[in-house]
Amino acid sequence: MYNSIFKKCIFLLAIFLFIQPLSPIASKENNIINYTFNPESINKNDMEAYGFIISIPSSVEISNNPEIQYETINIVNDLLRNNISIFWLSDDIELFTKTLLSSELPENRNFIRGSFIIPFIGQHSKDIMSIVIISEYLSVNSSQKEETASKNIYIINEPIQNIELYRFNEPKIAYYFDQGVTTRCMNWYMSTLYKAGFLNNEILDDNDLFTELNNQNFNTLIWPGGNMMESLKKNLSFVSILNRQYSIKNFISNGGGFVGSCYGAFIASSGMRFTPFLLFQYYFPRFPSIGFFSFSDTLLALGMPSTINVSIESTESPVVFGLNGTLAGSVIQGGPVFTWVGENSESLARVEDINLSWLHWIDSLNSSLPRKILNAWANFTIGKTIWISSEYNKGRIVTFGDHPEHGDIKLQRAVHNSVLYVTSELIEENSFQNYYPISYIENIVHNSMNTIIDEYETDMFNSEFNRLYDIVDILNYIEIEYDIYSDLVDNLTENENIELNFYYLMMSSGFWEFRDFIHKSKNYLSNPLNDKDTINNLKIINSVSHLLSLENVVIDDQINILKNEINNRLEQINYSVISLNDNMNKIIAEIQNYQNTTDQNDYIINLVENIKMDSKEIVKNLPLIYFDSIMFSRDLSALYKTIMVNN
Repeated sequence: MYNSIFKKCIFLLAIFLFIQPLSPIASKENNIINYTFNPESINKNDMEAYGFIISIPSSVEISNNPEIQYETINIVNDLLRNNISIFWLSDDIELFTKTLLSSELPENRNFIRGSFIIPFIGQHSKDIMSIVIISEYLSVNSSQKEETASKNIYIINEPIQNIELYRFNEPKIAYYFDQGVTTRCMNWYMSTLYKAGFLNNEILDDNDLFTELNNQNFNTLIWPGGNMMESLKKNLSFVSILNRQYSIKNFISNGGGFVGSCYGAFIASSGMRFTPFLLFQYYFPRFPSIGFFSFSDTLLALGMPSTINVSIESTESPVVFGLNGTLAGSVIQGGPVFTWVGENSESLARVEDINLSWLHWIDSLNSSLPRKILNAWANFTIGKTIWISSEYNKGRIVTFGDHPEHGDIKLQRAVHNSVLYVTSELIEENSFQNYYPISYIENIVHNSMNTIIDEYETDMFNSEFNRLYDIVDILNYIEIEYDIYSDLVDNLTENENIELNFYYLMMSSGFWEFRDFIHKSKNYLSNPLNDKDTINNLKIINSVSHLLSLENVVIDDQINILKNEINNRLEQINYSVISLNDNMNKIIAEIQNYQNTTDQNDYIINLVENIKMDSKEIVKNLPLIYFDSIMFSRDLSALYKTIMVNN
């Protein structure tokens, strides 16, 4: 896989670059428990910096400015991709700290569980790169003409001793995108996670599970929402179903993580607790199951499609670090609520309230019975568990009956936390005693922020640019076709006596939010208002690779790996985009000449299915070009700046 090969190349490159010592680092030789720390004895001019701590923004802070949450988790992911050690506080702690780049004196501050610690580990190359990466998220105060740090980034001015922490591993995510999983729900998850810097991703279908899903390539499987009944209707053989189950069960059992919403929560459950066959699956992982994986020992019921308020029940689970009280407005679309939670599972949040405003249409039926039934079911749902975490042999499971990935930033935080949690490990005794002079640290920060990467033009990606622009042009044309199709279907509905069921088939998941699918697709490739799209990231790679070559660093192999990966994906995307365009033209022609015959209706539904498949192939390949290019551009930029600040 490209990601793992690239990471190894960068790691070896960093070792080569920094093999000679560039600056001394101090370390306490004695047992750190016996070290006497007296803040009053510290002279500001020779203070010791033991690393950084990034406080977790409060719910109020991220509500007022969601970018704080995204930037904080982006820092974490950038550090992890570059093999920088980073940890999660499992409990509140008081530390002697100083705000980065401020003139203030250090002071004791309280940091709540969920804050992030980046200690200096004594390996100069990694320590300096951690400073450089953090510097990428600092800003310049133009009014005061001085550099200022985000208020939640602090320098630790005392040794850290014997505290319990979660140690992070770089999240390597496999998205499941096949039977029943919808494009819309896939986009919800990808959008939530890539904005937070989770970029080491692949998208797998059933066939890929058998050949690619393993604990070397991935440590997290995400199963988005969708239609479980549609999955059951697909023509999967019993052997194929078992192979899929074994692949996923083995992955989780051997230490992989699982995160799922709605359909993903259904599939992970034991389903019907009191059915011996299903319960048996949970305690015997290799036992075959139909419909449910039995990762979590739970009894579930169908939830009411609505928006709900979620009440946080657990305060200690990493999934809800930084969250408390009631979170409003989460979407549930027929996903599960958990009516019983087993001993290896934990209830994290419950349904506090349900918004049933959509029930007004029931009144048109002139019967109070449906409303009474739905109200009774809604009342049954209130108080039931909606978020759970579980352990499955060596693996961890987090499932949401609703769709927090589609909610506001507080709900999205639970998804960010979940991925970090299922890929982390709890370490009970952590002590860090390596330090640098604080003046040295802040000098590196200043130098890094003042290192500018100038644009440099070559023909390195010219062929790729042309292909990307061509795909954008076709997507623009398909967007126009979609407007034509929508108008035609609306007119058909008004002027022809077509069955409501057929209308919904014509507007099924091949077209729901189709415009959003087109916009996302184009923005991954080229968005004039977004300097983080694929084309602009390739331009950054072009510039940085030239600058690195001036430092006698050979990166041609990594560039070629990236180009090959991009071109392989472009081959698949180009075929799917052309097919999508062709099928759009065909379906427009059929609606323009609509005869309402059985054969024509069957043909239209077949075209809808083809369009859904075309869209799926585009979703499966196109975002990965963006993920690969932005990872490469960020990591090369950090490497270049690390070299520059040491020259």
